[in-house]
Amino acid sequence: MTDPLVTFAKGGTDQHTVHASEIEIPDLWHLAMRLDGQDREMVLRCWHIAHDLARHITGAPDLLAACRAALEYVTEQNERLDGPMSMPTPLEEQLDAAIAAAEGR
Repeated sequence: MTDPLVTFAKGGTDQHTVHASEIEIPDLWHLAMRLDGQDREMVLRCWHIAHDLARHITGAPDLLAACRAALEYVTEQNERLDGPMSMPTPLEEQLDAAIAAAEGR
């Protein structure tokens, strides 16, 4: 999978270029749930468009990369809650097994 460069605010004072994989899309779902009617629909629409554009820029989603990112996130949260020497959760073990299988380990 390629990781193309994306330029934001091209020609503007805030112009910057990042790899597509570095683009973080804020989770607007929770914000949208606090709104009503058309405002809610507009925020959700923007959220969906952002995800669609990210998928379009990077191509097909990379399942292995998604599993790695999920494992990293779950591990960080587990360590934050239980400390750095915490035992792996069943979810961490399942993600690690899926990664190992995809890598042929």
